[in-house]
Amino acid sequence: AAALFGVATAAAAEGFRLPVWAAGCFLAAAVPGGFFFPRLALRISDRRDNERMMPDIRKLFEYVRIQTKAGMYLTNTLAACYLKISNGRLKQALMELNAQIIAANSISGAIRDFNEKFDNEYISQFCVIVLQWEESGMMAGMLEDMSGQITDKTAWSERFCLLLCWCFAGSS
Repeated sequence: AAALFGVATAAAAEGFRLPVWAAGCFLAAAVPGGFFFPRLALRISDRRDNERMMPDIRKLFEYVRIQTKAGMYLTNTLAACYLKISNGRLKQALMELNAQIIAANSISGAIRDFNEKFDNEYISQFCVIVLQWEESGMMAGMLEDMSGQITDKTAWSERFCLLLCWCFAGSS
């Protein structure tokens, strides 16, 4: 409000006066926008992060599947995944997950904390798989299925983009 008052004062000093109704319209538009814009910006940012993380999430599924099939401990596997993943946000969360598992010696609490850091269906499914693995001991088949779904989704997205490009190029 102080910045808006300063702009209005500077404009008035130059001889420009804003009608009262225009200022009211401006405030009526700015207040709701100021309330909803941060939420919208956060959703857009989260969606972009999810799209950027997809290749790394696929690597996570594949690497954990291969390593657990080979008999590696989950903590060693997560440490190796940390080295293979390039997305900073996911990398940081994996490091914290691994540290929490080692420190607390509890997978379930650490996995729940890891899941809360993201709004991503594939990370949620990864967490469910790890929690089920803790109870049943079966992980490789579920990880293979999810890895295939991610690959299928990525391939479908690429084909859809190519189709759109072809349609727009053909129509112009």
